[in-house]
Amino acid sequence: MERNILKEKLNGIIEFHSAAREFANRFSDVNSAIVFACPVFTIAVFGSLCLQINDLTKTGDFVGILQGGVSVLISLFPFFLFCHFGGEITQQFDDIGNAVYQLEWYRLPLDMQKDLQIVIALAQERIYMRGYGDTRTTHSVFKKILKNKFYYFMVTRRI
Repeated sequence: MERNILKEKLNGIIEFHSAAREFANRFSDVNSAIVFACPVFTIAVFGSLCLQINDLTKTGDFVGILQGGVSVLISLFPFFLFCHFGGEITQQFDDIGNAVYQLEWYRLPLDMQKDLQIVIALAQERIYMRGYGDTRTTHSVFKKILKNKFYYFMVTRRI
């Protein structure tokens, strides 16, 4: 009885992992243009809003500074969501892969050991939510883009 339950759960993991990989690929394909446009748009908006805030700090317009700050956060939010959930999906599947690697597979029946090989093979290729091309939507990509936005602001401020 316990063996059937274990076999059923292992098959469930295999089906879930395959379905999630397919979902990530389809979601990435459908939203790649949006994910590409998001950082390009927010770089321009972020730079112009930072310039506006910079000018407002010289005049002391507190309300304008606050409005500009809120606008900066609003412009960053959509791309942050893509990167956050992309990073979470990657982390969750890495956790599944690590749990499988730490499993005492040699104690399992032979037919389940064979099924476990499928899970190990699936876990070796990481699942990423992709943006345009092969750009991965993760926290590190969001940080890099945020850094580039600030660089864009610093360059335009000097002009």
